[in-house]
Amino acid sequence: MTEAGLRFVRGEDDSFTFDTGVLKGVLRQGGRSAGLVPVTYTADGSAIASGEGLFNHYRVFTRGKRYGYGARRWPSTAQLHDNGSVEIIWPVTPERPFELRGVYRWVTPNTIDVVTVVRAEAALPVFEVFLASYYQAPFIDSQVWAARDPRGGGGEGFVKADEELGLWQAFPRDGQAASIITDGRWDLEPHPLDWTMMPNYALPLAIRRDPQTALTVIVMARPEDCFGVFTPYGEEPHYSNYLSLFGRDIAAGESASAHARLVVVANPTDEAILGMARDYLNSPD
Repeated sequence: MTEAGLRFVRGEDDSFTFDTGVLKGVLRQGGRSAGLVPVTYTADGSAIASGEGLFNHYRVFTRGKRYGYGARRWPSTAQLHDNGSVEIIWPVTPERPFELRGVYRWVTPNTIDVVTVVRAEAALPVFEVFLASYYQAPFIDSQVWAARDPRGGGGEGFVKADEELGLWQAFPRDGQAASIITDGRWDLEPHPLDWTMMPNYALPLAIRRDPQTALTVIVMARPEDCFGVFTPYGEEPHYSNYLSLFGRDIAAGESASAHARLVVVANPTDEAILGMARDYLNSPD
């Protein structure tokens, strides 16, 4: 695939289409502030994304405050850049003293990066953006790369999100991150959630896999940008996983960014997935 295919094309209704040769679909369907949906794996026609899509910006918090339902329902504008990337912009409003941006850029035919940028007009204590991905029903195998398995056993590795471990499972970066997750923000309406605290993640790395085809979607971030990795148990009908970005105070006038990557691969080994994550961590911005 040439670089010419690694770009978005402006479609109808302020949406953006893509066809990389491996994946095809739409970003911002109908001009809504949603993620990548639909997404099709072209080799066999498998549908991957559902709901509001892959890598959509959902809940936004500061300590003790939730900013409406979530960014994916806020009005936004979008720009198509010369390099084929798309930038979504949520402006400052009286209710939101910050500007939020999300830049979607194809890296390879099966890899997309999203950089989320916040510019604060007022102090944002323990700011968080919850980056969500929703999958089709066959993607019932959900796993997170954790420091240990809560069921016992060896060291770090993938922990399968079985129902016996909890309905909604949170893998924090460390103790400080766990204290953010449990500071009350998840009690705020709408749709509060009671997360089961799991072992710390070893890397901010998670997968969703279709066991029948072994098609696998990998999401990852940089540890300094991501303080938690989340998933319901695999068969729970949201069929989702999430990355909690930022997790720190952002001063008035400050800008900050957080990086995340999504990769679609057919039947990768754990070693191959770990290698992709390490390559990402070692890559330049």
